[in-house]
Amino acid sequence: MANMKVNVNAVWNDGVKGNGTLNANFHETKIAIPASIEGSGDGANPKEVLVSSVTTCYTATLVFVLESKKLKLRIIHILFYLLMQLKNRSNQDKELQKRHGVRFEM
Repeated sequence: MANMKVNVNAVWNDGVKGNGTLNANFHETKIAIPASIEGSGDGANPKEVLVSSVTTCYTATLVFVLESKKLKLRIIHILFYLLMQLKNRSNQDKELQKRHGVRFEM
């Protein structure tokens, strides 16, 4: 397996109500604490960044597996849905729903 080096740089300004940036080699995103928990909401929240990462990993793995089976696809469309509902601040009675869908075009 080839060596891989990943550099990610995060910069944050102005406390909870502020925001920041997340930078990697080919990716730059504004980040923020959600307004629903008293942040600015002016950027992707940590859960969005995490779900984006999982979706990207799933997509790349699927493409690799399909190509190794000699299946050439024109388009793969992945939809990942995550719903988290917390009923109180102590994280009790929480609900987690996750779904994903895949569509192929050959």
